[in-house]
Amino acid sequence: MNYTSITQNVDGKIFLTGSVFPIKDARIISGFPDTNYGLEQSVRMAQIDQWMWGFFGNLMANKKLNLYIFSVLGTFGGTFKIYETDNDWIETDITWNNKPALGDLIEELSAPAVGWWQVSTGTTGSICIVGYNLSTDKYEILTYSKQYTTDETKRPYISNP
Repeated sequence: MNYTSITQNVDGKIFLTGSVFPIKDARIISGFPDTNYGLEQSVRMAQIDQWMWGFFGNLMANKKLNLYIFSVLGTFGGTFKIYETDNDWIETDITWNNKPALGDLIEELSAPAVGWWQVSTGTTGSICIVGYNLSTDKYEILTYSKQYTTDETKRPYISNP
């Protein structure tokens, strides 16, 4: 993957010719409404006894966010919904109590398996991934965050659709 592949032409237009990392990511948990998890090496998205939402921001519009799912736990009987959000949240400050409101639904996807999972970035520069579990079982997925240092090739990245 080429992480420095943004080019700009004479007209000032910016083109994505390869892949780049998202600028910010975090998870929030309803059961810990004032806790920030913005600098962890993974982003956990779940519906267990509480909500865990994943936020990804400063994204390029109308691209794909590629997430490496390294853990899938439980039985999932629902879908993941990807919503646009305002991009004015700060990675080291976002909590359940100060999260941006969910905007338009971008897409709805089935649960991922371990490996690469691709979601749309929408048009606002920020998205939230929410799992809606219709079963009574607990379910969660974990993806590496941009802070993951053990294997940088498994960090989230942006690509063309």
